[in-house]
Amino acid sequence: MVKVEVPGAGDIARGWGPPFYNTETAYFVSLHRNKKSIEIDFKKEAGKELFFRLVERFDVVLENYRVGTLDQLGIAYDRARVCNPGIIYCSVSGFGQTGPYRPILGLEEMLDDPRYATNAARVQNRETLIQKLQEVFLTKTYEEWEALLLAQGIPMGAINTIDQVVNHPQVQARGMIVESEHPVAGTVKIVGVPVKLSETPGSVREPTPLLGQHTDEVLHEYLGMDETEIVPLRQAGVIGIKR
Repeated sequence: MVKVEVPGAGDIARGWGPPFYNTETAYFVSLHRNKKSIEIDFKKEAGKELFFRLVERFDVVLENYRVGTLDQLGIAYDRARVCNPGIIYCSVSGFGQTGPYRPILGLEEMLDDPRYATNAARVQNRETLIQKLQEVFLTKTYEEWEALLLAQGIPMGAINTIDQVVNHPQVQARGMIVESEHPVAGTVKIVGVPVKLSETPGSVREPTPLLGQHTDEVLHEYLGMDETEIVPLRQAGVIGIKR
């Protein structure tokens, strides 16, 4: 997997600290294992051309820009599929690519009270509904509510603290916390592979990359570019500095 980042700045999450491991944020180090990092400026025509050359060699593009940003940059799906008809674009956003924002409350109906009989009514009376439910939920422990609600087919779950999550028997049984060696952070504990396939279970093979660590490697391996092609791109600011 190749992570494309803004030259010089990188993913905004690289600045989501504290806590830090020296110059690297713990948040970023924990999430981006098994990736290679490359810096490309999509605002430059040469950067767009480089992106589409990579699209020809890959199967999936995963992006989480604001809706409409890829169109503005000129690298949206309609243009990419011209280069690779089989390319898959996966766009991740808070509320999808179309339609209005629709809040979902997920509250249980209070059948005997017309104020809570419908979703519209519950929204209108949200403050009193939350207060009533809070009063009821505080009468039992989590374990007691779990036994009662799950038996009735009502989905629920605990809001665990970080230490409870890390030490949870289910998390440990599935190997969801593993150690990784990072060139700056050292030995760190990070989230393991969540999807467990029978034939190819997957593993954390590489730590989170440093910014632009693999720019030259990716351009050489996937596009066959040598120094005579890479250096001019770097001098023009199309790709990041040599790491």
